[in-house]
Amino acid sequence: PPATMLPVVASVLVCWVAPFLLMRLVERRERAALASTSAALRRQLCAAVRDIATRSLPGDRCLILSGGVDTCAILAAAEEVGVSFAAGITVLTGDDSPDKEFAVAAATAHGLAHHVVFVTASDLVQTYLPQCADSLHTFDGMTLRNSLVVAAAFRKARELGFKHAVVGDGADELFGGYSFMWGCGD
Repeated sequence: PPATMLPVVASVLVCWVAPFLLMRLVERRERAALASTSAALRRQLCAAVRDIATRSLPGDRCLILSGGVDTCAILAAAEEVGVSFAAGITVLTGDDSPDKEFAVAAATAHGLAHHVVFVTASDLVQTYLPQCADSLHTFDGMTLRNSLVVAAAFRKARELGFKHAVVGDGADELFGGYSFMWGCGD
């Protein structure tokens, strides 16, 4: 280019190309860091599932199965490391429950015997709230709400003769999986 164009070319390089290249470099580093962290978390989950298998027999263990991120991650890790569950237990408070289709799909995909407990919200509160509040020593609404369903699933697991029930909890809380969290900032 002519000498008079050099300041323009330099300006374009400094103002547009350099930041773009820098941004791409940062994105690559962030992706690499994210991939590394993701792989480490996956290894930890697989190790935890293997540990469960060392402490229980396949026929003695079941999975409290919502079909959500938590339980599907456990199923994927179990499949990866060759660990099985004898059944999945899902608690539903109605036929229109959003968990229903996901839990059925997860159980089917992983060949689990699937037991569904139908209970009303009122029955959950009446039957399990006092026991959960007493056992957990809390009146926190979120903790108790989630624990009512788990308590109902534990009862069903006991009725079916399971000695170990694995529960996947936490991803919704960590990753904003509840609709009331969607409008919240960091």
